[in-house]
Amino acid sequence: LNLQGDDRLLERMFCFHDPLDQDPSRRMVVVHVHTLLRWGDRMQWTAASRLQEVTSVNARHATRPAVGGTWTQEQCKFYVVPKNKSLQAWQTLFTSGGKGRIVWSPYTAGSVPAGDPGADWRYEELRKV
Repeated sequence: LNLQGDDRLLERMFCFHDPLDQDPSRRMVVVHVHTLLRWGDRMQWTAASRLQEVTSVNARHATRPAVGGTWTQEQCKFYVVPKNKSLQAWQTLFTSGGKGRIVWSPYTAGSVPAGDPGADWRYEELRKV
């Protein structure tokens, strides 16, 4: 999108340690949630309320070479939602006026982007997290 300063869009990052991982001190799961909230407007909302308009959620691993070292995220990512591959390029759809096809609300039961039919179950499961 190449937005600058306060016009950039807020992205939330959540980190989880997988209790089944053989070495959780050196690897974690990182989840990125992309929103349409302007960075400059973020303080007008509580932290939880900032996720009203979500476009994409993806996950990847982060590793560090040793305890106390710097975490590094994988470059490849797994799209949790949307599942429709054409929506995974949400930035292009957003700039071309396709906001209605890509946006969903994690706080509204049944909210699924119009462009991602058949993936309802995935959005409902994601709301539980």
